[in-house]
Amino acid sequence: MAHRQQSWAETGSLSHRGITTSMGLLKKIKTEFLHCERGKKDAVEFLGQIKEIVSKHRNSKIPLAKPKSYELRIGGLEDTVHAGDGEQLEVWKDCYLPERMEMVVIGALDDFRCSAAGWQLVLLLCEDGNVFAYEFEVLHLVARSLEDLFKSGAEFPGLEKFRFGECFEELTEEEMEKEMQFDELKKIDDEHFQFRRRLEIEMLEDLKAISQSESTIQPNNVMKSQVGPDLHWQHCKPSGNLTCQMPLVGLDLVLR
Repeated sequence: MAHRQQSWAETGSLSHRGITTSMGLLKKIKTEFLHCERGKKDAVEFLGQIKEIVSKHRNSKIPLAKPKSYELRIGGLEDTVHAGDGEQLEVWKDCYLPERMEMVVIGALDDFRCSAAGWQLVLLLCEDGNVFAYEFEVLHLVARSLEDLFKSGAEFPGLEKFRFGECFEELTEEEMEKEMQFDELKKIDDEHFQFRRRLEIEMLEDLKAISQSESTIQPNNVMKSQVGPDLHWQHCKPSGNLTCQMPLVGLDLVLR
C-alpha cells in the first residue's frame, strides 16, 4: 500500500513537474517576446529579433484569453497557408494601412471559422508594435501590443479594420479633372506623333519610288541603234526651241 502511495506520489510529482516545465517554457517564450518589445529602438532590428524568436520557438502554442479556447501557434510565413508567397507579405505592408509598415508573421490561429483561406487567421506584428490578423482582404487590429495579446487575447473582429486598397488617397474633384485633362492631352499628343510618323514614312516611300524611277531613265543618251532606219538627223529643223532640235521621228514616212 505504501509502495502504491509512493508510486502515485511519484507519478503525481512527475505529472506536476511536466506541467511546471510546460508552463515554464510558455513563460520563457512570452518573456523573450516581451523583453524584445520593451527594448525596441530600431524598427528593423526589433522585427529582426522577433523573427529569430519565432523561428526558435516554431510550432510552440500559446493559449489566448480571446478568442476562447484558441491558441497562437508560433510560426513564420512558411508555416501558414501563404507559404511560398513572399509577395503576400509585401501586399500586407503596402496596401492596407495608411502608411507603409514593416511586418513579420508571428503565427496563426488554426481552424478559425472565418473567411480567411484555410480557416487560418494569420497574425502579424507591425513595426509600431500593433498586432494584426489577416482575414480575406482585411487586416484586423487585434491587439495594441504583444503584451496586450498575451494578457487579453486577440480581439476579433478587430478594434479597427483596414481593407485592401483603402489606404490609397482618393483624388479630389479638381485633381481628378486635372488628371483627366492630362490624359486627354497625352492621348492627343500620341495621336499627333503617330500621324507625323505615318506621314514621314509615306514621304520617304514616295521619295524612294521617285529615285528608283529616275535611275531607270537615261536622258540624252538615245543610242543610234535604237533609232529607226528611216530616221536621219537632217530631218531636224533648226529652231530656238530645244525640243525642235531633236530628230522628227518618222517624218520621212509621213512625207512619202
